[in-house]
Amino acid sequence: MRWGEIAWRQAQQNPDIQIIEDALSRPPARSGRSEHDEQAALFAWAAAHEGRYPALRWLFAIPNGGHRHAAVAAKLKAEGVKPGVPDLFLPVPRGGYHGLWIELKVGANQLTPAQQQWIEALARFGYLTVVCYGGAEAIAALEQYLAQDETGTSSEAE
Repeated sequence: MRWGEIAWRQAQQNPDIQIIEDALSRPPARSGRSEHDEQAALFAWAAAHEGRYPALRWLFAIPNGGHRHAAVAAKLKAEGVKPGVPDLFLPVPRGGYHGLWIELKVGANQLTPAQQQWIEALARFGYLTVVCYGGAEAIAALEQYLAQDETGTSSEAE
């Protein structure tokens, strides 16, 4: 069982568990965790914190990355999967933006040209787009984004 799956199960059993925050506080490059592990831990954190940030229930992942069998990749391409789309989307307006797109990276990974194009286009279309290195940075981005109201002023309300 991978770390993210363990954190998810523990968060489901006890939303106040500290393991998620403790593990995410370590830089992913030094922890040996993969992008999958970071993203799974991020979603465990989101599930555990929906009470504080109800809008987190709308956060979802876009399954663009990863290695797939050629037949599966061809099927996904036919269904409209496109390279470069950011990893996560929160379709909740805040701070004058239509929603928040997050590209999650670990270690020394850099944006691909396709990812850069998507990020720039989404920003032009009125979305906040961020690149986060690890789950802790993504959590900070989510908290900062959700602290705003729809017009851009700080707000703790949903």
